[in-house]
Amino acid sequence: MKRKKLGICGVGAIGKKHAQLIRMQEGAELAALADPSPAASELAQKTGARHFSSLSEMLANVQLDGVLIATPGELHCENVIEAVSRGIPTFVEKPIATSVEEARRMQDAAARADVPVLVGHHRRHNPIIRKAREIVASGMLGDITAVSARVLCRKADDYYNVPWRVQAGSGGFVLNSLIHDVDSIRCVVGEIVGVQAMVTARRRKLQIEDAAAILVDFANGALGTFTASDITPSPSSWEVTSGENPEFPQVESDCYMIAGTQGTLEIPSLRLWLQDEPKTRSRPLQVELAAVEKADPLVLQLRHFMSVIDGGVAPAVTIADAAGSLAVIAAIHSAAKTGGRVRPEVL
Repeated sequence: MKRKKLGICGVGAIGKKHAQLIRMQEGAELAALADPSPAASELAQKTGARHFSSLSEMLANVQLDGVLIATPGELHCENVIEAVSRGIPTFVEKPIATSVEEARRMQDAAARADVPVLVGHHRRHNPIIRKAREIVASGMLGDITAVSARVLCRKADDYYNVPWRVQAGSGGFVLNSLIHDVDSIRCVVGEIVGVQAMVTARRRKLQIEDAAAILVDFANGALGTFTASDITPSPSSWEVTSGENPEFPQVESDCYMIAGTQGTLEIPSLRLWLQDEPKTRSRPLQVELAAVEKADPLVLQLRHFMSVIDGGVAPAVTIADAAGSLAVIAAIHSAAKTGGRVRPEVL
């Protein structure tokens, strides 16, 4: 089987992770890296990949089967448009862009070129999220009435030493971290149609927020809350509860709860709380665990991208999917400024 030649644009933390996974994946070849940094040059020498200072230079000199865009979000729009204009299947990290308008430009460019684009909301590939979505869609929980998401963690002290991460509009906890949880909840429960929010930057005193309290309403009538901060050591975040990333020691706790008229689902444990008929307050709750096989969603995501390149499947996370989560993030910032309810923009 001919190996697929893949190139990566942007060799920061996630770009390096993608490079590692590509080298481990059967049928894939890390052919080129595009990034002007010395770290990118060193990685190229280590891996045998060709090194270029820009995406344009890489695409002009190497025939690639696919390209992964892992640059800062403010560069995603121009990077994706350039890649698809050359007819190359493209993977782009989240957040897909810094505005819904940029996402719209990307979608139009991909449609004109008839080139697939997969967006890196990798948790949608996690078997836990897929199973949770399946449970909700099955009707087992009845009508969903309430959703709770706790996103409480502590970023490393040097995380915000990177300039773009502290710039309003391109950085910040809500855009770069909370968007994962917003996307996961949208994937499991459905579309968010209204947002109210408060944010604060009192602790770090940077341009970007360090805590947020968010109220949302869903198209299906459910109400939900996101309680979030990245300056709080806690057992209530996806990273420490899911076991998804081995860099975070796992704790036995849940960070999401989906409550319906027939039962409640806790995530990531997939613990189901159900009640036999007749349903009264005094009836005992029955608990069961939904079975799921664990797997690294980043590996599953890469394999899926390779299938997208083959043309056999459509991207599991489209530009429209990712733009929906970006629109909720934009609504959070807008609602925090105005104090009112904001309806997320539709792509």
